[in-house]
Amino acid sequence: MRALLKFALGLMSVWAVLYAFAALGGDFGFSDELRPVLGTALRGASILNVIAVFAAFTYLAMRSPGMRAVEKTGWVFAMLFFFPFVVPAFWYLHVWRTAPAKPPAGGRQ
Repeated sequence: MRALLKFALGLMSVWAVLYAFAALGGDFGFSDELRPVLGTALRGASILNVIAVFAAFTYLAMRSPGMRAVEKTGWVFAMLFFFPFVVPAFWYLHVWRTAPAKPPAGGRQ
């Protein structure tokens, strides 16, 4: 996985975690005049971001050859119920720290 993609997933994860904590606290920080315009758009974009992060990390967990089936299921279950706490840990352990892709064998000679 390229470093730029890892960094983008990290930023999406941070946004998703911040939104999850804001949603749990019920505080979005908009005044009454701006809430109908910015609040709805930002909330919709944030919800789509959370869904995208969950789907991407679920895909990465299920396709990981280094994890047993129980671990894969455990990560997805933990992301489902403890999202703001588990997503940063999953990103660091299974996205950021992955080895760079090796070039295919038998390349040009």
